Amino acid sequence: FPLSLEYIIKNYYSESPFKFFEEFSTYFENNGYFDMAQGKNQLYKILLDFYNEKINENKDLFNEILKYDYLSLGKISTVPNIFNKIELNNFKCRCHDFLHNEENLKTYFPDFVDTPTKYILKYIHFEPFKYDILKLKEDISSKLEEKESIILFDYNTNKVFDKSKTYTVELGEEDEV
Repeated sequence: FPLSLEYIIKNYYSESPFKFFEEFSTYFENNGYFDMAQGKNQLYKILLDFYNEKINENKDLFNEILKYDYLSLGKISTVPNIFNKIELNNFKCRCHDFLHNEENLKTYFPDFVDTPTKYILKYIHFEPFKYDILKLKEDISSKLEEKESIILFDYNTNKVFDKSKTYTVELGEEDEV
């Protein structure tokens, strides 16, 4: 079940999850979305717009949760600009350094020890978030404070429903190069 829907239902529709689906369906109908095909990015934007219009609380957090769901579904080349993009100094370099550390490879990618970094990058993605979203996966009722975190998405999985494994990771300091 997507984290974004779990979050909406738990926090705003706990009395009746059906009420959420009914309101979302009405929103979809009233905006004419049933009359045209919707791509993946547009569907995420529709859910974000619904949330911002109907719920309008913790909007930054919800945007991050939705970004997490989006990235969990599979490797992408760029994050759509409906999501908050966090720019970090030397981010790419810090990600490469993380992958050059043998202990990190043993911990997160034991199958990829002694594998070139450029090959590993085909199967993973690092993304900065404003919140530690993975705490919500553990407990959807968690109250998150704004705290920058880096989530590592590992798409090298054969599971049908889980398209990725995720970890909160620490990258080296910004000024380490």
